[in-house]
Amino acid sequence: MTPRHVAVLLRKDLQLLGPAVCATLAAAVALLIVMNRFKPAPPSVVVPFVLNLNMLVATMWSDWSISREKLKGTTAWIRTLPVDDGTVVAGKFIGQALASVALWTLTSVAALNGASMVGGPAAWFVAALSLSCFGAVCVSARLVFGQRIGGRSEEHTSELQSPYVI
Repeated sequence: MTPRHVAVLLRKDLQLLGPAVCATLAAAVALLIVMNRFKPAPPSVVVPFVLNLNMLVATMWSDWSISREKLKGTTAWIRTLPVDDGTVVAGKFIGQALASVALWTLTSVAALNGASMVGGPAAWFVAALSLSCFGAVCVSARLVFGQRIGGRSEEHTSELQSPYVI
C-alpha cells in the first residue's frame, strides 16, 4: 500500500461522490443555520442534535459510497488495477473519515454559533474521532455484508461475501 495509490482512490471517490457530499454538507449547514435563526437553543440541546445528525449522515454515506461503487461498476474496474485490497479499503476508510470530520466541523461551527461546546476542544476532538470510527464501522459492515443480508435464509449463509472481496 502506497500513499500515492490511496490518493488516487480518494480522488476517484471525490469525482464520483464529491458533488453529492458537498450538497449534503451544504444542506446540513443550511438546516442548522435556519434552526438557529428561528429558534435558538442552548448548546446542551444543540450538540446532541448535531451529533445525531452526523451519525445518521455517516451511516448514509458509508452505505451510499459502497452501493454507488457497485452500481457504477467502478468496483469491478478497481479489481483489475494492480492495487491490493488493503489499499482499496484504506481509501474507503480515509474518505469516510474526511467526509465525517468535514461534516462535524461545519455543522458544529454553524450550530454552536460561537458558544463553547460542553467539555471544550477535547470533547469536540473526541466527538470528531468517534464519528470517524463509527463511519469506519459502517463502511466495514457494508463491505463485508451484501445488500440483502437480512433477507437471506439459513441455506444461503455460505454465500456471504468474504471480508477481502469488495
